[in-house]
Amino acid sequence: FPGSDVDQALAAEMARTTPERAALMIQAMADRTETVVLPAVLNAAGQGPKQVRAAAIVALGRVGDASCLSTLLGIALDTDKDLTQMAKTTLARLPGEEVDAKIVALLPNAAGKMVPLLIEIVGQRRIDAKATLLKALDHSDQSVRSAALTALGETVTLKELSVLVSQVVAPRYPEDEPVAEQALKAASIRMPNREACAAELTAAIEQSSSVQTKGTLLQILGDVGGAKALAT
Repeated sequence: FPGSDVDQALAAEMARTTPERAALMIQAMADRTETVVLPAVLNAAGQGPKQVRAAAIVALGRVGDASCLSTLLGIALDTDKDLTQMAKTTLARLPGEEVDAKIVALLPNAAGKMVPLLIEIVGQRRIDAKATLLKALDHSDQSVRSAALTALGETVTLKELSVLVSQVVAPRYPEDEPVAEQALKAASIRMPNREACAAELTAAIEQSSSVQTKGTLLQILGDVGGAKALAT
């Protein structure tokens, strides 16, 4: 049905019907992307019965915009693990370059658990925020460093791969080594030029004096594959 009157009627009915029906109505509202009453969906995501909130959080991944960031970030730090994960998934899918810009803008003044959360979203959305992520590698909080390493694994280019190689070969914090290894693996296997990537990993293997580190890099090299990896 055309026209925003339908959307207004859905929003009004959703507020007074049963949770089961409201959850289904939210799905219908999200199908009407051009005329959806976004404030109604956003409000449903932030409060009320869990099944209604869950439906609204998922719907925001389709119809939400930068105005939904604050609510979704708050839910992502909720004590309910189900809603938290849904909010993170929606934050990763939320469309628009304005969303990316706002996430990066929030980082300098963020505190507590919000810092690793924002960094995690940067990685999931593959936002170019290399300077911020590199700075976070020196953070005193291990959760922040881990989030930064994981995000770098999702965002670095071949030119920047050495950053992760160095974190594996000579980690500043020994407890970060397992995360650094996973980040390097994630970055390496998504490189479009796997021969060049294999060459860089080979150079690191040859320069390392640690048998354990050589073994780790060889495993990653095996995941990369190709002629150079096989030769090494």
